[in-house]
Amino acid sequence: MAETTEGRYDNKKTVQQNVTEDFTRVKEEFDKNGAQAAYDRLATETQGAALNGATAEQQRQYQEAMAKQLKDAKILPELSVAHVLKNPGDVIKGNAVDETNLGRAQFNAKDPLQSAMLREFGDKYKQMKDQNNRDAADAAAMAGGYTYGDSPVTKGQLERTLAESKATATEKTALQAKQTQDKKDLSELVTNPKLFDALADKEGKIYKGSVDEFNKKFFAPGTEGEQFRAQFGDKAAQDRVQTTVEALKKKFDEPGNQDDKPGSVLKENSAGVLPWNWFNKGDHMTRDSLAKGLGYTKADGSGDVEAMNKKLPTDGVVQNKPRADVPSVTDYSSTAQGRGDGPYQVAERMLGGDQAKFFKNPTEARAIMTDVLRQPEIWSQDKQGVAKVTPENRDSIVTAIKEREAKIAKDSGKPENNDLSNWFASRYPKLEAAPKPAGPAVEATTDYKNSGVGKQGSWGVTENVTKGQNLPQEAKAELQKILNNREITKVNIANAPEGTPVITKENLQAIRDAVEKSKSQALKDWFAKRYPKA
Repeated sequence: MAETTEGRYDNKKTVQQNVTEDFTRVKEEFDKNGAQAAYDRLATETQGAALNGATAEQQRQYQEAMAKQLKDAKILPELSVAHVLKNPGDVIKGNAVDETNLGRAQFNAKDPLQSAMLREFGDKYKQMKDQNNRDAADAAAMAGGYTYGDSPVTKGQLERTLAESKATATEKTALQAKQTQDKKDLSELVTNPKLFDALADKEGKIYKGSVDEFNKKFFAPGTEGEQFRAQFGDKAAQDRVQTTVEALKKKFDEPGNQDDKPGSVLKENSAGVLPWNWFNKGDHMTRDSLAKGLGYTKADGSGDVEAMNKKLPTDGVVQNKPRADVPSVTDYSSTAQGRGDGPYQVAERMLGGDQAKFFKNPTEARAIMTDVLRQPEIWSQDKQGVAKVTPENRDSIVTAIKEREAKIAKDSGKPENNDLSNWFASRYPKLEAAPKPAGPAVEATTDYKNSGVGKQGSWGVTENVTKGQNLPQEAKAELQKILNNREITKVNIANAPEGTPVITKENLQAIRDAVEKSKSQALKDWFAKRYPKA
């Protein structure tokens, strides 16, 4: 792995600049992976300050400023739980928190950040203990008795708190990814009201069957079809309509749009009181459900159609060149990885030199760019000379930057700073991808023998399954993660006997569902053809 400067205190910057850059990474880790991962990242950054030239006074200032930012962001309580579990001997006695040990640890804290952690944990512990006491009292009352003393806060309870933090982060990340994709897939339903009206019934509801009826009219032969299509505009507009309608049809089968889950663009239809639901035509879309699913909501939780209509035409849509004063490149070679480079160095080179003048906060812009480049689907090849921005990932990079800019604004309460996303969209305009060599046609199969476990683990299984399929590397990486997840496949590749198939008739649907949730469209398209539904 190429060497990076992550976790290293930079004496060329002020203490506050170091804190801001490091905090951004910690907060991103918290949002993506929960409190434990964020605590580990924090430990790396703090250790970097201690090991790389910061004076004792600079370390003190760094830790005080970092503690304040963590507290202002409201993530310090959960980080404090991770701190206690990382150092259980300081606070935990037996299998529960010991108040005397906690008070002693707080008194003996060796630095400002540890002091803030333990003070915050003291408040968190009191809340948990009080809740435990209430729960115990309620349970005893129901049984006709009463309780004595305090209910302990156990180590297991703290571990569950961290597990819940990770689960919440995972759900939030998945929801944001889904909403971003849905905005891209369905924006034509908003920007072209005629399309929504043509699909909906008199009550403004779109059912799965509505899509089939629409397609019959859209592709009707002769003059009838031409006249129907003409209402949507020229050929380019008609192409957008058809792409949107095909995407909409798939939304009805996606698990994330069923049962009124968060982010669902469909509304569950509860019509029909008989067990067989004679009058239930299935889940459907309304303008309200679309707005709610895309993340435009009112205070009462209902969909905010007005906000959707106002924002969606540009919300998440990559503008070609929002800044005329930024010189555009004609290729993406300036984003290539140099010898010994990590994401930080590539970001610094992209944003440095004569480009630095375009940023009000260069440190923040560099931190965001570094984090975006670090994503596995972008930094998939740790190889010198490989450009990290490509025609295929350019738009998704702009979207990722905009998401981070929005998060920083929300967390800080300050106006959103779009310097980086506007600069990037202008500096790296959309270029045509080089034509890919035609690969072999994807043939459907029900033979899962080539998914057998071998000596090379999940990587070997993935290579065997995709051999000769010309599947992009990023798609293979996504597939490998799925096949290596035993909660999905029910196969522990590390311990399974050699030859055990990882893909089976029994787990195929679970794997298919996981593929549909992946970020790789190439993987989704290939898997649907290779392992079609019966």
